[in-house]
Amino acid sequence: MDVPQASKAPTPHSGLSNYRKLKWCLWTLVGLVLVVYGLRAFVADVYPIESSSMEPELFPGDWVLVNYDRSVPERGELVVTRGPDGSPIVKRVGGLPGETFLLTPDGDVLIQGEDERRLERGGLERSGPPLVSVFDPAYHEVAEHFAHGSSLVDPWTHVDAVWELDGRGLEPGSHAGYLRHHKGIHNDLVRPDGTLEHGPISVGDAAVSCEVWPLQAGGEFVLQLVERGDTFQVRFDLSDPADTTATLHRISSAGLGSDVPSGQLAEARTALPLRAWTTVRFLNIDNHLRVLVDGVAILDHRYEINREGGGPGGISTGERVLLGGVGCQLRIRAIHVHRDVHYTQRGEYGVNAPVLLGPNEIFLLGDNSTVSQDSREFGPVSLDRLIGRVTRVVWPRARARVLESVR
Repeated sequence: MDVPQASKAPTPHSGLSNYRKLKWCLWTLVGLVLVVYGLRAFVADVYPIESSSMEPELFPGDWVLVNYDRSVPERGELVVTRGPDGSPIVKRVGGLPGETFLLTPDGDVLIQGEDERRLERGGLERSGPPLVSVFDPAYHEVAEHFAHGSSLVDPWTHVDAVWELDGRGLEPGSHAGYLRHHKGIHNDLVRPDGTLEHGPISVGDAAVSCEVWPLQAGGEFVLQLVERGDTFQVRFDLSDPADTTATLHRISSAGLGSDVPSGQLAEARTALPLRAWTTVRFLNIDNHLRVLVDGVAILDHRYEINREGGGPGGISTGERVLLGGVGCQLRIRAIHVHRDVHYTQRGEYGVNAPVLLGPNEIFLLGDNSTVSQDSREFGPVSLDRLIGRVTRVVWPRARARVLESVR
């Protein structure tokens, strides 16, 4: 027969033990609250983005983490400062203390270089805003944005996202063997939902990248960028894809800058192996040409001036980005087209004449230059008004990422 055990009576110390646990939890909670408030007061905080002045890097509704660092920022960094009315604003650093700063009519930034008498473009070495996507295959169809073939022949076929070129029968110089971006390069931007928002301003600086898969030896694979009156080409001789000669060329029309020589600018050896995907990228940013193969720069060239184009004010017109070739058989996928940020001629500071920044001043710009209120209107900003650096987007989750001042 089982004998029921007597219930265990509470000890005299059990109530005291529960009190101590509750007290420990309360103090822990107080400590966490103090840590959070301490971090927000002295280390970092999150800020909502309420304006469109930094699109497409930051959109209204984004929340960003701001580190309270008031040391002199680097060019290209995103910072929070006090605006003219005292409210926090997010902008990008364009000019640093002691520099002479000027925006050009074609949207570039000039900074006084090592030669103190000369303002210079920074090219791809200078930190600046990330390039802006104007064609992304994740959202856009190649067939809607690129022309191909001609009225007589179309050597292109495609299955899903892969485009195949059989250009072995094309005449040299034929444009039928190119995918030709016919939308032009303007101050467009891709919104978070993938919608391409068109802008009215022609932008000169552009970049194109793709993955290429040569199917056999022979012919040329070509990437082409047009700015104003200049056509820049990188040509890959596929006679031996494992040991390819890549050459960079400038083909210019008559006009301003006609004293600048045309022809081959640079040459390098690389590989576009048969039946393998290789990523190739071609950039023309701030009069700086660069070609990369699988992320490694193989060709690099700077030039001083563009010839005038055929549009109003000598701007670029027509098909600005082409890729394909003649005499070759290959496949292409993952095409991307980007542009540089274009700063508009608005305001009175650093626009009509250079502005000399004081030893405690920075020049601030918004990436969405047509709507941004920045140092062009209210002038250089004292470092005393600096709140901190914007380091990452923390919300919404789909856009969460670290922010970098790279191109």
